[in-house]
Amino acid sequence: MTKKEKIQALRELIERRKAWIEKYANDNEISDRLKAEIFREVEEEIKHLEELIEYYEQSTKTEKRKSAAANATAEREKRVKEKIQNAVNLLKMEGKEITPYQVAKTAGISYNTAKKYLNT
Repeated sequence: MTKKEKIQALRELIERRKAWIEKYANDNEISDRLKAEIFREVEEEIKHLEELIEYYEQSTKTEKRKSAAANATAEREKRVKEKIQNAVNLLKMEGKEITPYQVAKTAGISYNTAKKYLNT
């Protein structure tokens, strides 16, 4: 069951509980004291279900953020690798030595970034 389906099922359960309260609110066979106790318990259950819905909605948002961050990181890495490859090709054409410093200077990236991707 997906999170979206779980949220929908919880919302349906809440609606059933609310309908149950309305149904038994006017039942004269149940004492007022018992009604109050049952309604209090059902209201607590509804509150708990709403908290579960909020939890599932928040965790879905977190997953979306993680996915977006991973995509953004992959895109940045791709651009950096292209810059490095272009810098390496340029240095080869010029007959210069290919060092992290030269690549960083030519590509316009930091020394540590050049060093990281040249060694992989």
